[in-house]
Amino acid sequence: MKGQGGLKLKSVTIAMAALVMVSCAGQPSENLRPLARNPTADACADAGRCAPITIASFPFTDRGDTRVEGRSRLARYGCAAQKNLSGRELVYTFTISRRSLLLAEVDDKAGDGVDIDLHLLSSLDEGGCLSRHNRALYELLEPGQYYLVADTFVGKSGVPAAGPFTLRAHLQSVPDNACAMREGPMMMRWKTCAEGIACQERKSSAGKLRRFLQLPAVGPVVKEAHLVTVDDDFGPREWPSSGTHGIDEHHGRAQGLLSFSADLNQPWAPAGEGGSRWGQGSSGHPLPVEDEMWYITMNWAERPKKGVRMIVRNPTNGRAVVAAAGYETGPGSPTAVAGVSEEIHRYLGTTHRDPLMVGFAVDPSLTLGPVGCDD
Repeated sequence: MKGQGGLKLKSVTIAMAALVMVSCAGQPSENLRPLARNPTADACADAGRCAPITIASFPFTDRGDTRVEGRSRLARYGCAAQKNLSGRELVYTFTISRRSLLLAEVDDKAGDGVDIDLHLLSSLDEGGCLSRHNRALYELLEPGQYYLVADTFVGKSGVPAAGPFTLRAHLQSVPDNACAMREGPMMMRWKTCAEGIACQERKSSAGKLRRFLQLPAVGPVVKEAHLVTVDDDFGPREWPSSGTHGIDEHHGRAQGLLSFSADLNQPWAPAGEGGSRWGQGSSGHPLPVEDEMWYITMNWAERPKKGVRMIVRNPTNGRAVVAAAGYETGPGSPTAVAGVSEEIHRYLGTTHRDPLMVGFAVDPSLTLGPVGCDD
């Protein structure tokens, strides 16, 4: 169907304390920092760099403005040496004691003349760059200290695209209980790796250059269309005649089985992909009802056994679902790590291409559907 990917593995969890933000001048504020309107050359005494803004708890929000804040000390990064980031940057730091998932994003509005990129560093120098993105980072991190840098991009004109930005960051510990996930690389069908996804290129056992996604993985997850189930009566070897033929009845049956309210509206999976019919998908057969409600698809090179359990978790609110894998392959784009059913997105409080954490469940006997993941 569709997909997005990229790769890195390091993990993240922080002691959830009161939010403290420190400005370049080192003064704490209760909520959002007041902007440093008149920075001077000696405003940063520590080796010429502004003191990092401490993130003491998550979720975290900060508004900055690189026209009037920060310093220009980090110009190139090892994870993107070809990009010119010689404009002013603001540096944030946090320390984690447990393996966790970090989601961080900056608002990036096309055409506004402002271009602030995000960088995740293990040390406060260009060589410590773990990953970067112009809008959002999704990273699994090990315990330790890290730095988030909001840096100003400089284009061919040589003029920094400085301006105001909003940084938002969420942190979610990686569960080691009912939601525990297996770790390791999985070979994908992707032709390339996308920026911001924990994807690595290396040779397979057959000696061919392939792309591998490190699991559990974090990244955008698309909303998949519905697949025909054994309870959808279209007759022997018959399928829907369009994307909406019989879909209302399918929605109604699914809604009757859910323990929460969900206004389902996705159509059948499209016809034509690999010669498939409407709602047929890659499996070629009607799915068990509950497997279809909670299905997940990835662009795996080798499709797992049908019904294999995976965990899908929303890093921003902690909600999680046990999903059924092995019925579909996709999405094709390496910019999404997976696709999940409309029911999963509804329960998790997410929508098309929102970032989620996915991985194979350690416990293969988990019941499909919502699951508690107490840390």
